[in-house]
Amino acid sequence: MQSSSKATRRHSSRKSKKADFDSQIDFPAAFFDLVPDLVCVASTDGYFKRVNAAWQAILGYTSDELLARPVADFIHPDDIKPTIAQIARQLSGQRTEGFINRYQCKDGTYKWLEWNSFPAQGPLLYAAARDVTAQQQFEQKLINERQQLFEVLDSLPVLICLLTKDYHVAFANRRFRDKFGESGGRHSY
Repeated sequence: MQSSSKATRRHSSRKSKKADFDSQIDFPAAFFDLVPDLVCVASTDGYFKRVNAAWQAILGYTSDELLARPVADFIHPDDIKPTIAQIARQLSGQRTEGFINRYQCKDGTYKWLEWNSFPAQGPLLYAAARDVTAQQQFEQKLINERQQLFEVLDSLPVLICLLTKDYHVAFANRRFRDKFGESGGRHSY
């Protein structure tokens, strides 16, 4: 009987400690702010309902500023329609994975964000985004450098033809095309 009584007291003591812990910390809020990526809860009314601390660190807005304005105010104008299409997917019960759009920072610049989200839960949308601005800028730099390289190759006075592994013409410069004609319309990058 004594061991049963001791077990009950230990269990009661653990429950009491857990209740004390729960009352001392807002666990979801603390956990929410630990995430280094942007995490948010938005509503179908077009407003954020909750954002984590990463929003201010990455975009510069306080949570109050983000909650006070429609979400669309922060989205790059060219990305509004694709963003609305992604929200429609969520509302129809689908996940969003790897969707990229641009959000305006408080200083007026834009950051590229890659979104993942659950299907809508009633009027609420739960999502997380990662800042992929550096990756997007790097990819654009590679595209620009490749374009410049092909422009140089195209202007050289020698014949240049680049083939794929299966011997299809991937690139033929102007001099090559002048001598041999177009190669299936695939003369440049």
